[in-house]
Amino acid sequence: MEGAERIASNALAGAILRCAAAILHLGAALLLARLLGAEGYGAYAFALAASEILAVASARGLDLWAVRVTAAALADKAWGRLRGAVEGAPRAALRSGLAATVFAIPFLYLRGQIFAFVMVLVPALVLLRVRQASIRGLGRIIDGQWPEMIVRPGVLLLGAAVCGAAIGSRFGPAHAFAIQAGATILALAVAGARLGALLPAAAREAAAERMDDDLVRAGGPLFVVALTQVAFVHTDVAALGLLAPPAETGFYAAASQCALVLGLGMNSINAALAPSLSALHQSGDSARLRTTAARATRGSFAFACLACAALWIGAEPILSLFGEGFARAAWPLRILTLGYLTSAAMGPLGYLLLMTGHEKDAARGLALGAAAQVALLCALVPRYGALGAACSTATSVIGWNAILALHVRRRLGLGPFLLFA
Repeated sequence: MEGAERIASNALAGAILRCAAAILHLGAALLLARLLGAEGYGAYAFALAASEILAVASARGLDLWAVRVTAAALADKAWGRLRGAVEGAPRAALRSGLAATVFAIPFLYLRGQIFAFVMVLVPALVLLRVRQASIRGLGRIIDGQWPEMIVRPGVLLLGAAVCGAAIGSRFGPAHAFAIQAGATILALAVAGARLGALLPAAAREAAAERMDDDLVRAGGPLFVVALTQVAFVHTDVAALGLLAPPAETGFYAAASQCALVLGLGMNSINAALAPSLSALHQSGDSARLRTTAARATRGSFAFACLACAALWIGAEPILSLFGEGFARAAWPLRILTLGYLTSAAMGPLGYLLLMTGHEKDAARGLALGAAAQVALLCALVPRYGALGAACSTATSVIGWNAILALHVRRRLGLGPFLLFA
């Protein structure tokens, strides 16, 4: 199968997978919001946002590193290097994940027992994502996504439904988070089993190459990239959790969950695209690199336009499904969609830099965007609440895309809007 056809096939399968995952995530969010109410859902969303930030910080970008190095080693049939990457990245990430849990200890006293489960979730989430990244680097894009995208939300949805029916009004944020931690551990077990089955026999038999120096060199820039990427999704909820009433956090978390639908097409295509970008750059085929990125951008933008239109028109009735009062977040939802739509139009800029060895440029651009987001959140959230959080996030997303576009043009010669390339 030709490269373009393989990417299209993987992207289509990824889109189907992500649609199923979106249904499960939205179903779990709707159920939890109705079981917990706005205030309880806000407490749960804050703890989950804190977990995601800690998990990505402790992973130090090793999941992105694992995709790139595993794909390159497989293409070169460097079996020792492949085994070294598959074994070394999870060990390094797990050590960091366990160390990061100490940051959750103060919140045990400030926010209650829900943060005890954060200390369980963080290392499991780190290890899950690094193992999945290794699977994607082996070219098995779907296998490298479905444990987290299907198993995790599916178990959460089922567990919340059973637990909510069993204990009724006593169901609280700590119960929800305990189920979330258990679902993640189960997904981790599934991903570990798939990685063991998919690793080539030649790699299993080869002596593992030590990757310590490579991990240290890549870890800095990739850590910044990964942390800032997750910051754009979760820092707004975390800021509201710290600076606004829990109910306001709950309303906004529902809007943020809905807005992420715009990224379904883009994320599906980018996940399928990443190994191919690395291979094309390795071979020096810049023309195919440009064409592949442009086609991917057009597909993701078309999907984002449809999703944006649906969310703008149906914002109030969609949010009302979460429960009483959630429709108040309709305008924050609309503002968030504009930021994500712009990102889809600009194309896979971050992936282009990461998969071609320019992670330092990606790190600088994303760090500036994240710093702007934090500054805007601190300025706007205390006064404007959820609306201020949405404006801060949308503005920073547009800003970091503009910065990355300049780096892509300078390093790879691609225009600022890959949609028109």
